[in-house]
Amino acid sequence: MSINRNNNHEEVLKQTLNDIKLKFTSNKDNIIFKKDYFKSLTSLLKYNNEISNIIFFKQYLNEIVELKEYFSDSVLEEEVIWQIGKLLNKIIKSDEHYPNDLSEIMNMLLKFEIPKHSILFKFIFLNVYDLNIFDHKHLEILLKLKISKLPEELFKAVVDEGEKKPSVAEIILKNISKKIFELNKIKLLKLFIEELIYIEDKYKNIPFTNYLISKSYFLINQNQKAEKILLKYLQKRSKDFLGWELFSLIVDDEIKKIQALCKSYISNIDESELVNIKIELIKLLIKNKYLSEAKSLSLKLPLSFRNENSKIIDILKNDTIKLNKNIHGFCYEKSLPLLSNIFEEWRENIGIVYGVNKDKDLIQYVVSDKIHGVYKAFNLKTFKVGEFLSLKIQKVVSLKKIKYNVLHVVKSNKRPKRSIYRVTIDNLVFKNKKYYLGKVEIDHKVVRKNKFLINDKIKYRAIKLPKSNNTSPKWKVIDLNYQK
Repeated sequence: MSINRNNNHEEVLKQTLNDIKLKFTSNKDNIIFKKDYFKSLTSLLKYNNEISNIIFFKQYLNEIVELKEYFSDSVLEEEVIWQIGKLLNKIIKSDEHYPNDLSEIMNMLLKFEIPKHSILFKFIFLNVYDLNIFDHKHLEILLKLKISKLPEELFKAVVDEGEKKPSVAEIILKNISKKIFELNKIKLLKLFIEELIYIEDKYKNIPFTNYLISKSYFLINQNQKAEKILLKYLQKRSKDFLGWELFSLIVDDEIKKIQALCKSYISNIDESELVNIKIELIKLLIKNKYLSEAKSLSLKLPLSFRNENSKIIDILKNDTIKLNKNIHGFCYEKSLPLLSNIFEEWRENIGIVYGVNKDKDLIQYVVSDKIHGVYKAFNLKTFKVGEFLSLKIQKVVSLKKIKYNVLHVVKSNKRPKRSIYRVTIDNLVFKNKKYYLGKVEIDHKVVRKNKFLINDKIKYRAIKLPKSNNTSPKWKVIDLNYQK
């Protein structure tokens, strides 16, 4: 940073300071001398900031901090805080290397009470954050400044052309959490937990706060707290593969580890993000004699990772070990007991399968006129049209619409509501060139295949299909001459 001196002005400021300092030294109880001394130091602080002399800036800032033991004035201190913020802002924009004493300046910043939620606090905090020096000292300063005390506006999600985007606070948390977890310092993690708990309690729009709390507890070996918090998180974000991976690390039981890693694996379609998860799952599958599944999974690893982990997976090269081609189906089945336990207290919804998409591994289900959707099952052999389901469902309200996430599903013997499911007997009729059982239309081919005649009494099952593109709901016959 270049320095432009005005020697005359500087000398005047220094002489004024010396004169006032003498008065203060002779009478430290005099409030006027204290205030004048503080103001004089602030003037020199400001001057050295303007000429970008960081060394002298630090010198006068140190004197101000020492003076605070005798005198405190929030109005006067605000100007000092502004000067620190402006200096940090200069450093951010400078192409020069940061001076070694920058940490000392930032530590001295903590000696001052910065007005929370104010523009000043926002200015200071964001300048410290934008320095992008994420060693443990600077992270500690950020956490002591307190993310939670940022203006509430920075915690509000941004809506741009109907699309919800992360808030400033959400971006800050994401960025610093990576470095905090990497450094793995207990002091930092404890400070981080304090901040996160406050944020989770006050701001509900940041989706991953409980995940960060759980991971922080895990890293300081408080696994019980970590598991409790993580389960709350997974009940809201059941498809977060990182959340399930963390769960596998927290629990001691190997079966639960397998279940969690299986759920993690099937919750993310991006294979490139799953390498570490695959390796850990392969180790556990081998240990628990699921060799076919481990072999199948190992073939999904990049060649470089297979070579790195050759000691683990060489056992799978045995030709007698056959491949389980449906590894997703295996993982789906394995994860069900864990999901059943986690979502045990959730209300049961009884629905029915009305469609199966084999190409995309999807079942279409309906519970009521309002609750319906699709569920990725991975093992479609277990599901057929007309089968009853017990579902644990999460309602998700977005800016555009309401949708339902299926958290857990198993077959059921319970009948769905009469409003969506019907077992009845009706006469076959023909009108307007169409066949009907009651008001339910029957395909011509079905009538001909079964050799039905007009006015035949036919027992059948029917499902009320969900509305599509603002059309009226229709009933679909799924069984004719139903015997059960």
